[in-house]
Amino acid sequence: MQYRLNPHLSDQEYCKKTGIPTEEEYVNMYCDKTGYDLKEEWELYMAYNLFKSAGILQGILGRVRDGTAASKHAKDMAARVRPLAEGAWKLIEENFV
Repeated sequence: MQYRLNPHLSDQEYCKKTGIPTEEEYVNMYCDKTGYDLKEEWELYMAYNLFKSAGILQGILGRVRDGTAASKHAKDMAARVRPLAEGAWKLIEENFV
């Protein structure tokens, strides 16, 4: 997911310059190593994991609301719920609707 969330990793030139595989190269390496061909399902996998992360952060948001959040960073993390969920939905709309 970092390829979608970190602006540096979405920049192919940055990846090339630093020796970090691009997202496409990473997927190809994963498929080669595991023997699974996930290329057709990759966008669904990404959408699922973005939405899953949004759900986890929604739980943190509930703890912030209830005053039971353990981390001082909980409120900042909870602010990421909507962008993650919207990003997941955008992938679904672009690739499957």
